[in-house]
Amino acid sequence: MKPGITLIVALIAFAMYAFSSEKPATENQYVKFSAALKRPTMAKGSTGELLITLRPQKGIHVNLEPPVSVTFDSAAPVEPSGKVEVPKMAKHPYLDTAKAIVQRFKLAKREPGSSVTLKGILTYFYCSDAEGWCSKFRQPFAVSVTVTK
Repeated sequence: MKPGITLIVALIAFAMYAFSSEKPATENQYVKFSAALKRPTMAKGSTGELLITLRPQKGIHVNLEPPVSVTFDSAAPVEPSGKVEVPKMAKHPYLDTAKAIVQRFKLAKREPGSSVTLKGILTYFYCSDAEGWCSKFRQPFAVSVTVTK
């Protein structure tokens, strides 16, 4: 192939990759996810709990190392309060999926009666027991809270 044609093919391939509209996955086919607030109605300035559950398919486990992390969106009207609480299995260094992951947070002071959406990312690593592979997943979440006096 001539060098000019090779260059054109390479540029087209790069442009298709660079300008593709494909977004990162928001759902993990191996691990089911849910997020909820312990109390969906809170007073402004109070402390709440984000409860996250992960339910892996049979033969998949969620690792504790690297650690599970919760990051709130910078526009979210909350501030994390303490470290994320990750339940551990007794015999293995894996997530105990029978219990919820808990992230405490402090709600910013807002006008009473307003509804606020808390957005963020849960980052975790999961592995296949049979095939031996592991992967990182960044799970977006959004939960609504009603703010009272």
